[in-house]
Amino acid sequence: MCCHLGTVDIEGLTLSLGSGLGLEMSYALTTLTMLSTLAGGTNAQGGMNTGYPLHRCEDLLDVIVDVLEDVAFGCEEEDEPNEEPPVEREQIWTRAGLIRQVDESSTLPTKRPQSSFVRNGPHQPASAVILTILNLLRNLTGHEQNPPFMASNPRLLDTLARISDVVQDEHGRWRPLSDEIELHELLKIHTDTTSLIGMLDMQRMKLSNHQRRTARRLYSMLIAPLVDPEEKLAPRHIISPLHGIINAHVDSALDAFAKLSVRDSNRIACAKIIPPSELIAHFNALFHMLPLTDEDFDVTTTAPNNPAMAEPLIGYIERVMQCLHSLAFLAPAPVKKKLRKTPGLVSVFVHMAQYYIGGVRRSDGVVFGEHGGRNGWMVVVRRAYETLSLLDLCRDAFDPVPATPIAFAPPGRDATALQGSSKDGSSSAATGEDSNGLLSSRFSEVLVTLLLRETNDDVAFRELESLLRLPTTAVH
Repeated sequence: MCCHLGTVDIEGLTLSLGSGLGLEMSYALTTLTMLSTLAGGTNAQGGMNTGYPLHRCEDLLDVIVDVLEDVAFGCEEEDEPNEEPPVEREQIWTRAGLIRQVDESSTLPTKRPQSSFVRNGPHQPASAVILTILNLLRNLTGHEQNPPFMASNPRLLDTLARISDVVQDEHGRWRPLSDEIELHELLKIHTDTTSLIGMLDMQRMKLSNHQRRTARRLYSMLIAPLVDPEEKLAPRHIISPLHGIINAHVDSALDAFAKLSVRDSNRIACAKIIPPSELIAHFNALFHMLPLTDEDFDVTTTAPNNPAMAEPLIGYIERVMQCLHSLAFLAPAPVKKKLRKTPGLVSVFVHMAQYYIGGVRRSDGVVFGEHGGRNGWMVVVRRAYETLSLLDLCRDAFDPVPATPIAFAPPGRDATALQGSSKDGSSSAATGEDSNGLLSSRFSEVLVTLLLRETNDDVAFRELESLLRLPTTAVH
């Protein structure tokens, strides 16, 4: 590999990085970081690659992960039993809570004892080495072949989740899981790790291949910036009319969690580690990140004629809706019943759909949303319909679907018996097609303002039609 440094021996750098010698590690990390910023040809989208393909650098990624783990912990973590049920925690850590704890400290804590990782000669503090490695890994995602390769390395995700985890001490105060870093240093590490995970190829990331604690840590890390009750995360507090999205921590966490929770296998893994009380609290917190007031709606449409500014705002609200949809999807049937009773759920979703489909800002009458002959906000509206549909039927998404179609039920059999039952023993008919739809209380309004819109495709029309259904007895 050639550049202004001359010919660089990647194998030699790999050996230097894993040597444990402070000067050798510093030289290797500095050189690798410089190389990770160099242009490396064009990618499939016509953009410019940066850095170098890791799959051609034998053992380099494994050595980077080894060093990251050794610097932070000094040893690998032992396996844990995989069949433990989710544990209800007395307190949930949040990023804002960690910041408050740091601010409340009169002086910075004294460094704890060093880990068992041996560093010979002069060396950088552990937090500096960790941040340098995270910066290197983030730079390497600029090459199109690296994100899927990095995501397929199971130890990388395990280590990233581990270094970002926190535990409570004997006094009930939060501290990093690693004894090598302090709480104020963890905040920067948390930011960089969240950003890095969002840059990996989530389609290759399977939480089912990891220890259950990795899924638990990863979920806690990504949800931490989003669920603090004292934080103001409504759109009017997150979005600036001049600068767009101004809270990068929230946007990065939403992006990473939305991508991670798309796969059904990852949703199953999350469902096994999230206690019902936490899931409900997190759903409510994300729900309050949606536009709730006219000011919220106006600030999300501040650039009606500028697609470069409008698309990030559409993407932000779409990510919030995707996270809500994922939580609703993985919730078991009894929890879904509680989620559908969230105060204001139907009103907010209907109001949001009406506003974004209407495409006219109410404060000044400016038209928004039309880019290339289509309404860019329709993806948000469709996701809202899908979320309501999940809560409408209140079925466990991971329960097996009955193989016998209702239309071909054997004579003398009760059709409701073939529709299955939820884990809490209630028949699906009680919350399915024979019950009121979630939007049936606003039948006339939704029929005129949403269902009969030409912008609906077949899928959206069928979902709205189901949400508006009335019981068969009511029809007769």
